[in-house]
Amino acid sequence: MRELAQAPFMVVALARPEVHDQFPRLWSTRDLQEIRLPQLTRKASERLVRDLLGTEVTPGTVEQIVDRSAGNAFFLEELIRAVAEGHGDRLPDSVLSMLQLRLDALGPDTKRVLRAASVFGEVFWRDGVAALVNQDPRDQLAILVERELVASSPDSQLPDQIEYVFRHDLIREAAFVMMEAGDRVLAHRLAGGWLVAHGYTDAVSLAGHFSLGEEPARAAEQYARAAQQAIAGNDTEAVLSHAERGLACNPTGAVAVLLRIALAEAHNWRGEHTQAIEVGQQARVDVVRGSREFYCATDEVFYGAGRSGNLGLAIGMVHEMTASVASPDAARQQVRSVARAAIVMLRFGPPGAGAALVQRTEELAARLPIDIGTEQRLHSLRAMAARARGDAGRCLEEHEAGQRACEATHNLRELAFNYLSYGGCHGELGAPDVALALLQRGIQIAERVGATTVTPLLWFSMAISAFDLRQFDDARAHGNRAAALAHESDLTAEGLARWLLARTAHAQGDLDTGEREITTALEKLSTLSRYRALALATKAQLLLGRGDITGARATAAEAMASMRPDDGFEEGESFVRLVEIQALEASGDPSARAATQAAITRLETRASRIEEPWRTSFLAKPDNAATLARRGVE
Repeated sequence: MRELAQAPFMVVALARPEVHDQFPRLWSTRDLQEIRLPQLTRKASERLVRDLLGTEVTPGTVEQIVDRSAGNAFFLEELIRAVAEGHGDRLPDSVLSMLQLRLDALGPDTKRVLRAASVFGEVFWRDGVAALVNQDPRDQLAILVERELVASSPDSQLPDQIEYVFRHDLIREAAFVMMEAGDRVLAHRLAGGWLVAHGYTDAVSLAGHFSLGEEPARAAEQYARAAQQAIAGNDTEAVLSHAERGLACNPTGAVAVLLRIALAEAHNWRGEHTQAIEVGQQARVDVVRGSREFYCATDEVFYGAGRSGNLGLAIGMVHEMTASVASPDAARQQVRSVARAAIVMLRFGPPGAGAALVQRTEELAARLPIDIGTEQRLHSLRAMAARARGDAGRCLEEHEAGQRACEATHNLRELAFNYLSYGGCHGELGAPDVALALLQRGIQIAERVGATTVTPLLWFSMAISAFDLRQFDDARAHGNRAAALAHESDLTAEGLARWLLARTAHAQGDLDTGEREITTALEKLSTLSRYRALALATKAQLLLGRGDITGARATAAEAMASMRPDDGFEEGESFVRLVEIQALEASGDPSARAATQAAITRLETRASRIEEPWRTSFLAKPDNAATLARRGVE
């Protein structure tokens, strides 16, 4: 090259930046022009991934490959090849070998520190690494910073701790893979212990350390904390995952109870009530009567039983919650649990059960200072109690206060239920257009947090409001959605949806569909006389449509016998009474006049408890208006 110094001759050499470390004087006597190639841009990397893997590659896979490659074209190509070959879950050998060659140049002490740091994850702390290597790692960390393998963080998640981050996750993976299996177990155990001692709060990360460190008891404890954090974050899927992983660690005692309670709660919110009952009963075996865990577990069994139609078990759980004496730290939980039972029993329980539980809840609450979580549940209960006695103003006020409490505590699951009741009340008071908007908001929240237990009821209430607006196609679509979501998991919700579908079919003159739907509705609602009465009344209407007046009269009479008179403004009584009148009128029975007068008297008595402007809109509802239109008709 010296002989060609004056000739038109050029040498192009390609190397990684480490070439200067290995050959510091390689170009010292030459007129060197160094061009550093920049990283691939994210947009270019994404385009390359899609070009090579095709349009079917998911956005998540594209993002993962691009993030791991960190703009390195060789790494990107190898990661794409690994995914194409079905090995995208592990680091390609080609990439691993190149990275390990780079790390070998660090020297044994620095490489040991890097391996220890990799145990913590993307973020690590100087003192944490020191606890793993049993030496001060300052000098080695300085080398790693200089080599641009790690970087110091301006802030730290842990107080008084110097924090670092890996610049590229591939470096961390390569360093971690270089550890012996036995060393990894010990390292995770030490890392978990150090993090707990220094106030680290990410329970999922801690559970992972203890699990990989072969300390299942400590892992289960952290999974229980992670499940509670997920409940607070309205993440139902995460609750299930954490609780199941925690139980897989075979915990005992209090930790096992907490995991089972969390799992039962998640199953209930997903509408998986049979599983919730089973897991909740398992939790109840190991709880102390009157403890907070006792009320939580019993509450979940009650709710699962009540929603799945097992009223015997539900009533048994109610007795357990109301007859027990709460320990001081469990008193507010008892109030919340009994209040929840009262809400369910006001809608689905036997006559008088809901009102008795309302009274018991208020007695228990009067003895305590109330926190905002308990206050939210009490607002919901008081709204339902006001609804049952026809106090529309108080009902709506309590729902609005409950909404504010849910928003303050970020309890989105309870907020979805609030919109169900709040919207339903507007529909029952004769404002179905307002109800539709509120119910749609409830559906959005429920679907966002995976609250499957409330979603079918929201769609059912949407169907009722659409029906009242004579939007029968929408009513049918909403009813079918409710029935599909509730199928086999929520007998009550499916039964109500099938009833509404039958009623819609009757309104559209489709008697065949109506008869199929009402048969299913009666099967699903067989244990709930209040709602069975609605289904029987619709069956009577269908029989009238077929010209079977005798059958219609008998079925309407059965509906009246099953009906529970309602002092409030809830849907149902007016409809059942109207169908009885229609059946009597069709047969020419003069007792139709007495039935009409009785229906009008009952309707006006109920309406008298409702203040304006709601009284007028309530009386204008289709069934109520049809009843009042018969006044004075011979």
